[in-house]
Amino acid sequence: MANSAAYYKIEKAIAFINSRNGKSLHYDEIAKSCGLNLAEFSELLKNWCGTDIQHFVNLLKPALNRKSLEKSTQTDLFESNEIQYGRAFDDYVNIIQMSGEEFGDKGSGLKINYEFYDTQFGEIIVASTDRGVCYIAFENEKEQALRNLKSRFFNAEFTKAKDDFQETARAAFKTDTEKTAVLHLHGSDFQQLVWRELLKIPMGKLMSYHQIADALNMPSASRAVGTAIGRNPVAYLVPCHRVIQSDGGFGGYMWGSDRKMAIKVWETSLVKY
Repeated sequence: MANSAAYYKIEKAIAFINSRNGKSLHYDEIAKSCGLNLAEFSELLKNWCGTDIQHFVNLLKPALNRKSLEKSTQTDLFESNEIQYGRAFDDYVNIIQMSGEEFGDKGSGLKINYEFYDTQFGEIIVASTDRGVCYIAFENEKEQALRNLKSRFFNAEFTKAKDDFQETARAAFKTDTEKTAVLHLHGSDFQQLVWRELLKIPMGKLMSYHQIADALNMPSASRAVGTAIGRNPVAYLVPCHRVIQSDGGFGGYMWGSDRKMAIKVWETSLVKY
């Protein structure tokens, strides 16, 4: 089963679990919600993220997120003696800030290539300048995805074409890549500061908006941090999906809360606790 085909079944299962609002449910009901029997759904989970149904359901519970947040401290923000985390994206993702001159008048100074790719979290659109990837978004409909891209760089020149920047960014969706993805991002100095801080969060780790503000030595800036995270133009590689509410709730996500939960399950399942 293709990456995106498997993912969309997982997403349906998560939506079904969320619709039950914490009420008890049988595992075969979850399987049925995405058109599979229990054995088929178990095999799907095993192939997609290597976990079983019980672990899958447990990873969706806010209580587990809250427990994870409580293990973090100011001085030990990205380390723990109890938990082994995966690599942080700052190992293989580099952000270059796009200057005002490069951006021009709403992108008039830019020539942008774009292409669509399949990932384990659904299909994406990836766009790149001559200096790096400037935009990644999950998409359910290609024409709308392209409109969303063009609305960010209204006056840019667009070409549907693949390039090395895109391919390297795509490789970064895998956990074993040794390539460095270069991002060329338009945003304020504060937004760039927040986005770079997100790169430091290891795979399998969750942080709250308040903890990110603390890490930046701006403890009163939680709301501003949240706004900057919400304006992140690069899905997954700038991991805003690893930032949740202080009470353990998943919170919002530009590309859907069900997808945010799915990414969390996938990443956490790859990390050995």
